[in-house]
Amino acid sequence: LIANLYSLRGEAPPIGVDFLKAAESFRLQHCKDDEGSWVNLVQQALYLHVDLDFDVIRRSDLLGAIGALIMSSLRGGVSEVVSFNFDDVLERYLAYHGLVVVPTFEERFWASRGDAIIYHPHGFLPSRNSPFTRKSSFVVLDRRSYSARTGHSDQRMNQKMATVMQSHTCLFVGLSGDDERLDSLLYDTHHNGKHANKLSENAFWGLSFSTSKDSTEALKWADRGIYLQKLDSYPRDLPKFLFEICQVAAAKQNR
Repeated sequence: LIANLYSLRGEAPPIGVDFLKAAESFRLQHCKDDEGSWVNLVQQALYLHVDLDFDVIRRSDLLGAIGALIMSSLRGGVSEVVSFNFDDVLERYLAYHGLVVVPTFEERFWASRGDAIIYHPHGFLPSRNSPFTRKSSFVVLDRRSYSARTGHSDQRMNQKMATVMQSHTCLFVGLSGDDERLDSLLYDTHHNGKHANKLSENAFWGLSFSTSKDSTEALKWADRGIYLQKLDSYPRDLPKFLFEICQVAAAKQNR
């Protein structure tokens, strides 16, 4: 994404600089305080050379598995998902299958009714020809935008994420755990004893996935109350694992 962003101005990203600083450098140089221009450029970079026709996204086993999980959770009411991505791929996939999907992203938002509510705390940028046309007025991508939101428990989106996280058994898909805003919530949920699993004293309140051979990664997640499931192949093993969760959940409903 950062490389695409710089390519829009015929440049290469700076060498030896982390993503947050590289994004901030681009923003200060090309957008300054023009938030609208910044959001538009990130949207262009996000979908550069990307085709999101249904014939393309329906082939994704991972989207199919996540969609099945969401549909499975509808037995108990509205399904809530938090996405740290800007894209609308999941929304488009679910909408194609007839679900009423509500992407939510601004700091002020009404309570919504739908089959699935997808919160985008870092912003929401619809793709071309998407049925979702309204985009966020911001994106959280550079150092300044992270600093404005991390650790601020009074912000509405942080409160919503905390509520969702602390009252469910959570699956963390495609997340390294290095995101500063997410890690702040993970630490508060576990180390301050705010998760509902404290009532049952379960060992873990969440599940994450990784193909990394780093032996310390599991310890990092466990320190936040989350079990790390190792996979040999992310694209092959993760969808299979998620579909198995759906089957186990359905079996329990039938008992």
